[in-house]
Amino acid sequence: MKALYLAWKNMLSKPLRSGFSILLVALSVGLYSIIFLIEQQLENHFSKNLAETDLVISAKGSPLQSVLCNIYHADVPTGNIHLSEVKAFFNPKHPVIQEALPLSLGDQVHSYRIVGTTSGYLDWYKLTLAEGDSFQQDFDAVIGSEVALQLGLKPGSSFEGGHGLNAEDSLESHPHRFIVKGVLMPTGQISDRLVYCPISTYWAIHDQGHHHDHEGENHDHEHHDEENRTVLSNDSLAGRDYDISALLLRFRGNNIQALNFGRMVNDNTNVMASYPAIEMNRLYELTGSASDLLKWIGLMISILAGISIFIHLWHSLQERKKETALMRLGGASKIFIFSAYLFEAVILGVFGVFLAWIFSHTFLELFSKTTLLKRSYQITGWFFHMHELRIYLFAVLICMIAALIPSYLAMRSQIQEDLTEF
Repeated sequence: MKALYLAWKNMLSKPLRSGFSILLVALSVGLYSIIFLIEQQLENHFSKNLAETDLVISAKGSPLQSVLCNIYHADVPTGNIHLSEVKAFFNPKHPVIQEALPLSLGDQVHSYRIVGTTSGYLDWYKLTLAEGDSFQQDFDAVIGSEVALQLGLKPGSSFEGGHGLNAEDSLESHPHRFIVKGVLMPTGQISDRLVYCPISTYWAIHDQGHHHDHEGENHDHEHHDEENRTVLSNDSLAGRDYDISALLLRFRGNNIQALNFGRMVNDNTNVMASYPAIEMNRLYELTGSASDLLKWIGLMISILAGISIFIHLWHSLQERKKETALMRLGGASKIFIFSAYLFEAVILGVFGVFLAWIFSHTFLELFSKTTLLKRSYQITGWFFHMHELRIYLFAVLICMIAALIPSYLAMRSQIQEDLTEF
């Protein structure tokens, strides 16, 4: 304990030099921690929200854009596809497809996206209701927990949606108000920030459909009711003359047919098939280089921090030769001297790591609030991971390694020679 106290007093005797070393440690470890926290949260976000979706069917365009839009709701749709183009995928006896979930996108309420779908969304995303019930008719809405909290909505409340995916870009609001029927349990996933409604609500809002000519000008009342009935399941989609934004698919198994299914769709139809797993791997490859570069920068700063601590202790060794010799003459052991210098490096490292911990989490929280990281990817500064401890321990270890040579030289100092210099 006396060696630790001596190390503390020695560090305080040179505040500027000690502060600079602590700052370098904090910057290097903080930068590395920020990169790590973002990577971990992105990985968690992408894996949790994938919801075992094997394939995304959408309009021709960018496969990555299709995946980001229809699974992670972080981009815009590639376009619309007509139900007639994908009707075969709804066949419950399809040899490859086990389940299909249609989606319609394009509207929002205060930038929270409104997703038109069927009642199968609850099972697809493994969601449970905290309050109320699921939607039963057009303009019924089931909202995520964050939507309810931020907008102050509950079952029975009503709200007005708007065209476009961002409130800032919305030039037109819906004349018909949505009625909240249920609120979802918090999941920590993108569903917390979504509003779900029957897919037929989108058709009613935009008055789309009937793009193809029907024979004859008059349709009987029974046919009219059929066309305007609320769609709650895939069975109700048969024969409908409407568009959707995308179709999410799950395969029966990972056989050869399933592996080649997407390629066959792309080669033989007017729609696009995108494999989420493949597209996310491509995204990781695109962002990996930038992430690696920042990690290398963090490592270089860590090395500079180690060099700074080495220089700090080296100067201390030169300045304290007489003090060290007198302590040795007074009975201090070599281990005591070695420990005092080593503890000084440890204290510098621990202070640097502590500042890095505060800096990384605070900076990430503030940065995510001012960018799309929080809204689109649920990245927050209040995320903690056990692997952070390894980063901090590694940083302290670098500081200890930097102190080994000065500590050893201090321990091996010759009392008589050091005293005669003064």
